[in-house]
Amino acid sequence: MNNTALAVIQEHEKKQDLVFVRPEDLNTQKFFVPEVTVLHATPEDFHTISGQMMPKGYYTDRIGQAAGVSFVAENCGVKKDGENVYVGFAQGKRRLPDGTWRLSSIHEYELDVDSRAREDFLSKPDKYKTAIDKEKHTLEIKRFARQKAGTGAHLKVIRELVGIPISFKPAQIQKAIVVSRIAVNTDELLSTPGMQQAAIAQAVGTQQQLFGPGQGNVERKVIEADAGLEIPVDEVHLPVEEAPVPFEDDIPWEEKPEDIARRGLQHYLDNSEEVYKLPAEATETIVALLSVENATLQALQDCEKRIKQFIEKREQSNEKYAAHMQAMREAGRVLA
Repeated sequence: MNNTALAVIQEHEKKQDLVFVRPEDLNTQKFFVPEVTVLHATPEDFHTISGQMMPKGYYTDRIGQAAGVSFVAENCGVKKDGENVYVGFAQGKRRLPDGTWRLSSIHEYELDVDSRAREDFLSKPDKYKTAIDKEKHTLEIKRFARQKAGTGAHLKVIRELVGIPISFKPAQIQKAIVVSRIAVNTDELLSTPGMQQAAIAQAVGTQQQLFGPGQGNVERKVIEADAGLEIPVDEVHLPVEEAPVPFEDDIPWEEKPEDIARRGLQHYLDNSEEVYKLPAEATETIVALLSVENATLQALQDCEKRIKQFIEKREQSNEKYAAHMQAMREAGRVLA
């Protein structure tokens, strides 16, 4: 086991920080390596509800990214159940130390626009006095309902795979947080041609058959993050708090437009290969922009607009080519 990574973990355990890395998480197969990251949070990244600190949606999303959570495109989406009820569903996966993948359950999140609006009318009667005020608020909820339902399902997946609790005590978010994810060991991957082929086979799930259980003699990476970054959390080493835990429906439904724009770009990134077939330059542009913590809404929306235009243009080109080939077949110039 790498002494540097272990020393970092032990140091933060002595400080009673929030350590969510188990020793066995460092025992990877030789084609994989754990990345240990130390993060720090700020109160601005949380909702305060019933005395508890609940991570905001964008923050939970970053937790998933830092912990290596990705989403299964074919099991993610939003469906309608009636006129104003949206049900988001999502499934994710996270790589284990032996190189295999752990799949989450398929989680759902339901958002009933009318019920949510009525709750707001009752809790804030001075804000929604007239029929026009109520109608405007209902339409505002409906405008973001599909996105919110999808977000809610994604957050449930992250909580399952990473082990993050729904909420923290205020004192806990002052502590450093230590988390790890499993990355490909590129040095080993590129060592010999034979290793390259074996690593490729392993990466698609056959590693256990080829090599058996863990080998732990690889170097580990340790990254110290600046204050104000996201909180990834693995299996909780925290004592269970006695304070009441808010219900998920207590989570404020509002998301910043920047958060919604970020999630839209992340969706393209997560499905860049299987669904959208984006070129490397496009994915690199998305990654670079998402890494800018204070990226403006305009910059995020412009990037998504360019991605959509690229996809639409390619689809139109494919349709024109198909129509051209069909016309040639009908003319007898190309064999079917």
